[in-house]
Amino acid sequence: MKGCMVNMYALISSNEYFEQFCFIANDPAELEEMALSLFEEDWYEWFCCANKEYESYEVNCTNEAIKREAFNYALDHSFDDYCIVEATFLG
Repeated sequence: MKGCMVNMYALISSNEYFEQFCFIANDPAELEEMALSLFEEDWYEWFCCANKEYESYEVNCTNEAIKREAFNYALDHSFDDYCIVEATFLG
């Protein structure tokens, strides 16, 4: 179709995110699933960092407490690094 507009959705990263990306889909649910996967990766990364930090201080902390701290940190910071936007393309 010539001259038509197509509404799609894009999952984009900020310039500061270590792996810049832009994924496009017709259905925002697909991108939400990808964003959730990215969040889970960030959560795991923060968990590993917090775990190493507690080991270096020789602080006795449970895995549950570290998971909770990593989750809260990822929740506060990760969604600043990528977002889903509605994009209009001209065909």
